[in-house]
Amino acid sequence: MRGSAVLEVDDTGRSWGLSETYHDPRYSTVDTSLGSIDIICEHQVDVWLEGDVWLKIVCTPADLTDLIIGRLITESIIRTKEDIASLDIDEQGTCAKVMIRPGCSHYATTNVVHVSSTCCANERTAVMLPSSWDDPCPLRPVAWEPEWISHMAEYLEMKTPLYTATRSAHSALLMQDGKIICCREDIARHNAIDKVIGWAESAGIDRRSCILFTSGRVPIDMAMKVIRAGISVLASKALPTQQAVSLAKRHGMILLHISDRCGLLRFS
Repeated sequence: MRGSAVLEVDDTGRSWGLSETYHDPRYSTVDTSLGSIDIICEHQVDVWLEGDVWLKIVCTPADLTDLIIGRLITESIIRTKEDIASLDIDEQGTCAKVMIRPGCSHYATTNVVHVSSTCCANERTAVMLPSSWDDPCPLRPVAWEPEWISHMAEYLEMKTPLYTATRSAHSALLMQDGKIICCREDIARHNAIDKVIGWAESAGIDRRSCILFTSGRVPIDMAMKVIRAGISVLASKALPTQQAVSLAKRHGMILLHISDRCGLLRFS
């Protein structure tokens, strides 16, 4: 697997940043009529599941293992990393092959390829959905404080280097016990969410004890991703849809919005 530029966060939530000597594959400098600017890079990775092409993901070329593990969880293909028999990514980061342990997969085989674009719209949608689409594990309540949500919103504004460089990236944060433990950025908001979920699973973090903050809007599919991951508190800088609010209420998820205009709002 190719090298990845990773924003590391210590236990106080401080950003360590990126090495000045590292070539960041996530964006490039281009010349314009007004001078040079940094623009974000798109990258496609084809994910093979059980020998068939399952997904073609358009993403930012970093944290691909986190992305794939997170997507397997948020699509209800697996419950934990222990369900994965093998996950191999080529050196170019363009092909990932996943095998699931016998008896652990919720995957329904189909010959239709699921194409995931940067806006989370699918050019072709798989005919058969995972059997557990509407039956995720029950959520466990977790403590949260308004000050924690404000801190996460401030962090997104100040310590997300890809967004700062390009103004074209979405971010997702995980917080546990009032401390930010992970930040991931991507050209697509759903990928950023998958990356923090995949990181938590790889790191052995109990996702049920976490709060997730996203920079993007929260439609019903984004809310379902977080519910499937077992996270019971979801906050965003953008307002949710009515359908996302209804889904959150049905599953017992706390859905929050914070902005300068509205302050902190709780929808469920």
